[in-house]
Amino acid sequence: MTAIDTGPAHATLNQTGGRDYQHPPAWEGKIPGATGEPVPSVTTILKGIGSNEGLIKWAGREAATCAIEEHANWSQMPTEQAHAYIASAHTRKRDSAADRGTSVHTIAEKLARGDKISNIERMVFGGYVDALEHWWVEHKPQPVAIEATCWNLTRGYAGTADLIAKLKGVRGLVVLDWKTSKGIYSEVGAQLAAYADAPFYTEGTSTTAVAMPAIRRGFVVRLVADGTWEMREADLSVGRELFAAALTVKKLNLVSKVYPTKKVKGMASVESMAGALRARVEWIAQHNEIALGALAAAWPAGVLPFKAGGPRTVSECRELESIVARIEMEYGIPF
Repeated sequence: MTAIDTGPAHATLNQTGGRDYQHPPAWEGKIPGATGEPVPSVTTILKGIGSNEGLIKWAGREAATCAIEEHANWSQMPTEQAHAYIASAHTRKRDSAADRGTSVHTIAEKLARGDKISNIERMVFGGYVDALEHWWVEHKPQPVAIEATCWNLTRGYAGTADLIAKLKGVRGLVVLDWKTSKGIYSEVGAQLAAYADAPFYTEGTSTTAVAMPAIRRGFVVRLVADGTWEMREADLSVGRELFAAALTVKKLNLVSKVYPTKKVKGMASVESMAGALRARVEWIAQHNEIALGALAAAWPAGVLPFKAGGPRTVSECRELESIVARIEMEYGIPF
């Protein structure tokens, strides 16, 4: 039988559909950052900086495909039900892909542990099994940790690395991620960097914290149904920068939820808003010339510089404030 997705060890789904990781209670007071509160998963954090444009286009393509190729399925339905069936085509496709990915990950875990892959798994996922076994023979991995939950409680995240291992011909340890998607996407570098930078891990359902060994490189292996595979190395240095940005966005979102915006009487005047902006821009000018150049290049058209009396309206202040905030975030400037 194929595996049923129970999710990674120590992880649960939260109310927004993302995953949270809960550390063992015994860690409180012993492990830095262990407060008893759950932390979000690496992939949940990375969703905060993902673009929705690609997902919207993909959902549209799936709906169009459903309307054309599944006409027999929806043509006899009432109009409202047919609309809902076509509109949810991308959800059915996503859930099917998630089930496939979970099952293939389970097979990969079996292979890493030296367990037998069942005949049913070979029959249902034969191409993926072939790809996995061919990759295994070529790269001869020596596993150090399998399905390792990587914990960084001081920075507020956790996530599950598919494999930490030594590969043939590769110096040092690597962290590796299996994929069954149609492509390999840029955020995987941030994902692997976050795992590599975690100070410790637990393996499987164990609650014993193990110090994370030095991980030099990260790889993603995409397994294909036709029995082929491709492996790419992730740039962990770039991945670290991307994940740091994602963590910042996550924290800003939390602040906005704790302190929601309210409409109040006596809104800030243009003078007070412009004065606050002037102080932030002056700080940038005094401490970071590169950031100042980026701000000058992004300065909104039609908004006068401070020396010329700008900005002159609340809308101009808001437009400029969004640009200043972006520059501050990109260049690590306190705000």
